[in-house]
Amino acid sequence: QWQVTAYGKGRETRAPQPPAPEAKFRVLDADTASRIETARAAGSHLLAAMLSARAGLLTEAKASLAAVQAANPTSALAAKLNESLR
Repeated sequence: QWQVTAYGKGRETRAPQPPAPEAKFRVLDADTASRIETARAAGSHLLAAMLSARAGLLTEAKASLAAVQAANPTSALAAKLNESLR
């Protein structure tokens, strides 16, 4: 968990502040990060999306699925997977 405090113009601002949820982060292990990067480099957007989602990287998973949908606009599977991330 973390909170950022910014100082400027004689005042301080903290984020996040209640009622915003706590800010949390997790560091990916090297193996997971490597598998995601390998999938991306190979152009396997679907695999990258699935690995990203499993690792909790929802923004990255959505971006990869957007690439899948752009390449396959009539794919019901891509649309369904994208919806499952919401």
